[in-house]
Order: sequence, then structure tokens, then C-alpha cells
Amino acid sequence: KLLDRAIVDICQLASTDVELGPLLQRLLEEARHVLCAERCSLFLLDDTNQNLRSIVADGCEELVVPVNGSVVGDVTLSGNTCNIEDAYEDHRFNKSVDDGTGYTTRSILCVPMSIRGRIIGAFQVINKTSHDELDCQKFTIRDESTLSAFSYQAATAISLTIQDQEQQRQQATLLALDRIAHLADEGLSVPELCIALQRSIVTMLPCMVCRIWLLDPPNAQLTCLSPNGRELRVSMSIGVVGFVACTGKTVNANDARILDQFVALVDG
Repeated sequence: KLLDRAIVDICQLASTDVELGPLLQRLLEEARHVLCAERCSLFLLDDTNQNLRSIVADGCEELVVPVNGSVVGDVTLSGNTCNIEDAYEDHRFNKSVDDGTGYTTRSILCVPMSIRGRIIGAFQVINKTSHDELDCQKFTIRDESTLSAFSYQAATAISLTIQDQEQQRQQATLLALDRIAHLADEGLSVPELCIALQRSIVTMLPCMVCRIWLLDPPNAQLTCLSPNGRELRVSMSIGVVGFVACTGKTVNANDARILDQFVALVDG
């Protein structure tokens, strides 16, 4: 009955205009209450950095744990539910989180969270308690089903938010492309056109900075106009931009600073 009432409350809340953060926070509170757990956390997988980052963590600041060498990582990779009675007796348990927070983890229940068959993270509750005392207890098979139900609700909320964000990005892209398509009809000079394109691309991608570099072969240089109209000139042989101009190859890096070609003055 507690689960049914909690799911109904979450569904009613989700039908309003509430943002994802408060909705997930309410979902965690309900899961912690229904499962008689001390703490509850929801982790999302970061494929690029091979770690899991808590988007909502009850009782502590944001947590970042490795995919390899952690319970939530094992659940995310395997897609299997993990029910541990004594965390310190399990080799997958990452003790560094307790060391950093001063908290003592005893029992753990963790289930995968997926969207359309793709695992995106994990939902975890820790330290099962009774209603009358704080004696550690093992999470039950029924608890596993219950947490899976909460995980489904969380994945649904995240999925709807992702869809909404994608629709907003698509709308912004279409508006930017329409703006770009009309720039050629506005009779702009090349410098004015470059500045207008840079502004549109920042909106379309989105990104923090966009620079359009033009090749100047006679002087072996690349030129660019900053948004304030100031001309920048650099040698074709330096920076990531020089590498791309000379080789015709695309560069896509999560951290440009680690690239051999990176020059802060040009690419920063």
C-alpha cells in the first residue's frame, strides 16, 4: 500500500510542471521511506569519463564513483540487481566514499535504471532499518521489486526531460539555420557575415565560443574576427585550427588542452 500510494503521488507530481530535480528528489524521499532505508541515491552513467555521477544524492553532496570498482558501476555494466547484506564483505564496495563522507555503509540494494533497453545508471538505497530501531537488516526480494518500480519512474522522468531538451535544441537549431539562410540576402560584407555566422552557431550548437578562421595563403596565415570586430591573425602552422586548416581533418576533443596541437593563445 505504501508503494502504491507513493507511485500515485509521484505520477500526480510528474503530471504538473515540476522540474526534474524536485521530482527526482521527491522520488528518492518516497523510496527511502517505503524501503525503510537510511539513504538513497540516483546515479547517471558518464560514458566519456567512465564514471557514475549522482544527480540526486540523499544526505550528501554530489558523488562521483568509477564504473569499475564500485557496486553501482557493476550494476550499471551488468544490468543485474545487487543486494548486499554487509558492504565491507563485498569486493565491489568502494570504501573511499565512506572515508570521504564519514558515513558507514552496511547493507546495499542497487538496481539498474534504463531507457528503452539502454542502461543509463543505477538507483541505490543503503542501510535497511526497521520501523522501531536502527538495527541493520537485509533488503528483501520484495524490496528489490519495489526499488525497480521506483527506478522505472525515475527513468521515465529523465527520458521525458531528455526528449523535451532535444526538442528545444532542434527548435533552436532550426531557428539558427533559418537565420543563417537569410544572412546571404542581407548584403553583408565578409567580416560582417563571419561575425553573424559565429553568433548563430553559438546558439545552434550550443557552445560558449565560435570562431570562423579564414585562410590567407599568400601570408601563410589564418584570420578571424572577434565578436567586437577585432581582427586576429595567426600562423597556419600553429594550434588546432592550424592543424585543421593544413590537413583538412576534423578535430573533436572533450579536452582540447591534452592535444599536442593545442595552443592556448589560438585555441583557448
